[in-house]
Amino acid sequence: MTFLDLYRATPRLRERVLEVLSGTEAFFADIGVALARTSPTGEVAWHIQTFAILGLGVAVGLLVARQFGKWAERQSLSLFVDAPEARAEKIGFLAWRGVLMAFGAIIFAVVGYGLAMAVNGDISASRLTYLSFFTAFATIGIVRAVFLNFFAPDVPAQRMLALPDETAIAAHRGFTGAAAFACIVAAFCYWMAALGLSHDAHALMLVGGSLASALVFSFLFVAHRQPIAALITGSNADAAPKPLRLLAGSWHGLAVAYFLFTWFIASARILLDLPLAFGLVIGPMVIIVLTVSAYGVTLFLIDGAAARLAARRDPGEPETAEDPDDAAFDDGVGEETLPRPEPFKRLAERAAAFVAWLAGIGLVLSIWGVDVWNPDNLRFRAADILIVAMPSPLRDGQDRHRPEDRGRGWPRRRRAR
Repeated sequence: MTFLDLYRATPRLRERVLEVLSGTEAFFADIGVALARTSPTGEVAWHIQTFAILGLGVAVGLLVARQFGKWAERQSLSLFVDAPEARAEKIGFLAWRGVLMAFGAIIFAVVGYGLAMAVNGDISASRLTYLSFFTAFATIGIVRAVFLNFFAPDVPAQRMLALPDETAIAAHRGFTGAAAFACIVAAFCYWMAALGLSHDAHALMLVGGSLASALVFSFLFVAHRQPIAALITGSNADAAPKPLRLLAGSWHGLAVAYFLFTWFIASARILLDLPLAFGLVIGPMVIIVLTVSAYGVTLFLIDGAAARLAARRDPGEPETAEDPDDAAFDDGVGEETLPRPEPFKRLAERAAAFVAWLAGIGLVLSIWGVDVWNPDNLRFRAADILIVAMPSPLRDGQDRHRPEDRGRGWPRRRRAR
């Protein structure tokens, strides 16, 4: 849906807004009708039994997940280092612990859902209730695992972000709580739609739920604007480039504006019966988490490759006879038989960050309906050209920032006689 399409649909959108608002007084009555209609007894109170069994499934699922968590903790401790010296040691521990915690969340949901279905799964309304909420619970558990290992409030020595302990704890609780709120709201909206809530009442619920989620995330970003601004500029904010300083000072305002704008577009899509409305609000958060996680795993692989390259280098290789033709190319670096691992590492890190930015922007654009993944698309070809052409400027820039390497090319490998 383009902005031109939205402009053309303005009269219809105005009509739908008036229709939905006219049914506001009957909103809760519509919910009661939907609950009573799906109840075998015709009474809303029957659903209390369903939620009681849901609670039983949650309790048993938590017990099983707790036992799995104890086993997973012993497994993750094998990668724990009290004072890690290499970045790969931190990423390896956090990534492995995150994977195990995500499996624990899935186990919790599967066990709880299976128990609830075994006790009271012969009624359609019960099945819809269990499926909706256990899916939300599993998603919350996975999100918690991601944020716990992203901010690492419980293991400061393994933390990848330069955050104080109090900030890391507050950020983990805040982002996990906001994501949990959005998941519960989405689950409740899906559940009521599956139970047959009236179309206008469901539209009003989606609009209100997306607004609540947008406001929660906006408040969260404003509350944590300073720590994230420090992450953008680095430890020395005055020495950071001007674009980064501008971004650090305005990122929270941009985020709030984006969430409110996406709420407006999502509401229009909801009222006009267009798909992917709720994803416009929470989709970017999911993309940020996935992109950062993938970037962290890539850094882990880069560190491993750089370590293997350093291990293969032989600093004790004897001098070889020098070709007089090579004298003009003497850069003073010394004899080398393999590329230095540090330039390779810096180049790979910059390349990974560049690709992560492109992928994140592409995913956000795809949520908005922009076709960026079609190979015949001009935007896809432009991104492909950027990725192919990227190593040269990155390689040149990563050496020029060191005073001792200015004016030098890459070390030239001399021919042995």
